[in-house]
Amino acid sequence: MYSSQFGVKKIKDVDKCIPITYFCCGPTGPTGATGPTGPIGPTGPAGGPTGPTGATGPTGPTGPTGPTGDIGPTGPEGVAVTANSMSAQNTTEETFAVIIGGVDIDLPDNQNLDGFDVNGDDTVFTVPVSGTYLVTYQVNVTVALLMSTRILVNGSPLAGSLFSPAISVSSFTATTIAFLNDGDELTLQFFGIIGAATLQGGAGATLTVVRLA
Repeated sequence: MYSSQFGVKKIKDVDKCIPITYFCCGPTGPTGATGPTGPIGPTGPAGGPTGPTGATGPTGPTGPTGPTGDIGPTGPEGVAVTANSMSAQNTTEETFAVIIGGVDIDLPDNQNLDGFDVNGDDTVFTVPVSGTYLVTYQVNVTVALLMSTRILVNGSPLAGSLFSPAISVSSFTATTIAFLNDGDELTLQFFGIIGAATLQGGAGATLTVVRLA
């Protein structure tokens, strides 16, 4: 037997009635309220390996020049190295009795000593400050002579200052750079012959010493 909304019917070979109820579907009810958010799940595994670095892009255009900055403060005044320099001449057409060992040439004219001292004979000039100096001289005589010239420092020849010609000449000159100490004494000399040497007029003999450093 089975039961339906139309009654009960007998099922063949079944001794008992089994009530079976069939329900027809009604309309869908309203949506229920949203439930609370569940807990955050665990972080998933990392993705694959990092891809290769891309190629460097082209350099962008140069930007415009910025405005000129302010002028900085003036720096301290530097040291005038050449402040310790000198020059002196003999312009008197003086005659010297030259000997083999040497005779000093006095330089009494146009002296610009700038710290150098000079002795009473105008033959010895004393260095005021230790440093590197350019030392140069020129001597002009009226007659060509086979003699030599040099500068002495404390009585010894200054390297590079010797002028010793192979033939007779009337003009003698040399230039050298040397380190000189405070108190060193410089002297210009004729030497190498026994005889007379007369300076030309004007710049007959000139000694110039310029401090470089």
